[in-house]
Amino acid sequence: MESFRRMIDDYTLLDLGYEGISFTWWNSKERVNAIHERLNRALANNAWYHNPIVLQTKGCLQKFKGQKPFRFEAVWTESEECGKVIEKAWQVYCDDGPIGEVVNKISRCSDSLLRWNKASFGTFQKRLRMARVQLEKIQAKNLRTPNRVAVQQAREEVQIWLEREEIL
Repeated sequence: MESFRRMIDDYTLLDLGYEGISFTWWNSKERVNAIHERLNRALANNAWYHNPIVLQTKGCLQKFKGQKPFRFEAVWTESEECGKVIEKAWQVYCDDGPIGEVVNKISRCSDSLLRWNKASFGTFQKRLRMARVQLEKIQAKNLRTPNRVAVQQAREEVQIWLEREEIL
């Protein structure tokens, strides 16, 4: 994230503003747990202002056949690896001009995060199901030879996946 902020400073980019609803993302929680953010931004610098652009996005929703759009998952931030994946993807240089470079970095970053997610987290339901099966096996075995530590560790693993699923 620091590299992204540095790039914004290096190119003296400014937020162009926005018309519409105040927030573009909400965490689906109520009252004190609610988080609202404006994630979508358009940036420009003074060199661009002599050629104004009107960007109309209504009715321009791109549809991906068989491909889901990229979505950043809040649970990723619990892992220190997430920042490293972003940093590594963002450090790649390409000579496509300032905007081309940003577009390529964002694309590379999303691709890297999706690969990392699959390798690190897999599918939540599958991992949760595996943790529950493991807990059941340990509990069944525990009837014959008690091992409270193993049962507790298995319960904690199930709880971790339940909490991660809740964050999504």
